Amino acid sequence: MNAYMTKSNRYATGAFIAFLVGIVMFPLLWKAAPLEYAKWQLAAAANAVVHSDWKKAEAHLAAAEQSSRQVRELPDYWGVYLKLVNGDPSRDDSTSTLIEELKEAIAENSQNRLAGNWLVELLSEQGRFAEALDCVKLTIGDAGPSDANERNQLAYYRSLANIELEDALKDIDKALAEIPDEPALLDTKAWVLYRLKRYAEALVLIDKALEELLGLIPEEYREAPADYDPAGLGTAPLGKLPATLSKERMDSIAVIRFHRMKILEALNRHEDALSDYRAIRFWGTEPDDRLY
Repeated sequence: MNAYMTKSNRYATGAFIAFLVGIVMFPLLWKAAPLEYAKWQLAAAANAVVHSDWKKAEAHLAAAEQSSRQVRELPDYWGVYLKLVNGDPSRDDSTSTLIEELKEAIAENSQNRLAGNWLVELLSEQGRFAEALDCVKLTIGDAGPSDANERNQLAYYRSLANIELEDALKDIDKALAEIPDEPALLDTKAWVLYRLKRYAEALVLIDKALEELLGLIPEEYREAPADYDPAGLGTAPLGKLPATLSKERMDSIAVIRFHRMKILEALNRHEDALSDYRAIRFWGTEPDDRLY
């Protein structure tokens, strides 16, 4: 009998403690619930955008906002929203409108500037590098670049837009002071120098970048075979590298090799430029201005 009473008392005590905890936690959970539900709706909207179901995406975003206005303070919200506005064929919003939308997002919460990275990518794919540069500046913020990666990004987009080149050179030099001999940074500086028509200096840097990167590739794939597209006129089918080689890595090296090709052409070293051209095609990529 005593044991039974002790067990009952334990249950009663536990229930009382749970009741007290519930009293304290319920307001917090109630307050958090709308935002959590909004996040769920945001995830559903993102999935709808991936599948180009624009009406469903818009409905989920509307439900997210209705549940909690705070959802607009999340970078993910603006990333989904910008993709929806850009992708929905029933909308007539221009890219300039997207930039204004991004500014509105940043005004609501400075962290929303991170959503601009997707817009930078979109504008780059369209070859609109001056506008992409404006978005890069928005994503970095008024304080300016804070580390080597942001300085590199800013310098590179200035080189792509072919403007503010002296400022680009200052930024990339600061980045290289932080991370010396980093191939991606060397490539950026080489491309800035190319835009400044300082071709010989550019070649030294990009050769240094490629020397390290090509060392990461098995020797038999570093150059195109002698019988591959010997005229260099793009008449042979694009090559296809084995799946054991990282496509992402090969694509990034192809961009740098394309930069060297252009630098060599500017130096009238056309035979050497042709070697880069053939290698890029052998790797499965057309060596044209879509590489940036």
